[in-house]
Amino acid sequence: MAGQATPAIALLVRQRIDHREHTYSVDADTANCGAAVADARGVELKPADLIALTDAITARIAA
Repeated sequence: MAGQATPAIALLVRQRIDHREHTYSVDADTANCGAAVADARGVELKPADLIALTDAITARIAA
């Protein structure tokens, strides 16, 4: 997705919310790129939190 904003980043831009993007290289064979990047950043992923975040972003994008 090089050069393209994710839906979440696009929403932040549209809402003029200050944010900072972090770029990471992830092997194309990686099954879960998000988990690999979170691990590199030292963030513990909890499935329930991810579902809630995704639902919130999706709801804001649809609005």
